[in-house]
Amino acid sequence: MRWNNRIGYMGYTPQEISSMANSGHSLGIYDGLIYDLTEYVNYGPAVQGPSGEAAPSADDQFMDSTLVNLFKYSSGQDLTKLIDNLNIDSGTLADQKTFL
Repeated sequence: MRWNNRIGYMGYTPQEISSMANSGHSLGIYDGLIYDLTEYVNYGPAVQGPSGEAAPSADDQFMDSTLVNLFKYSSGQDLTKLIDNLNIDSGTLADQKTFL
């Protein structure tokens, strides 16, 4: 799923990341990669069906709120240690890393 929605490789300086965080973006660095959860934080997830069809029944709350809050309240920082030390079980943590 991640690679289907990937835009491409982009580079930002630490100053640009800080500027984006200060302007309202919810982004963070994890294992040297930048993840931007701004759309997810501001608008939430949504399930959408094909044009003209009803959306299928699905759980759209798949991100753990503690992980999302790290991006929301510690935006612009390296979140690697914080994410790796979240108080959630290892299977759920692995899933959350995949969802990023």
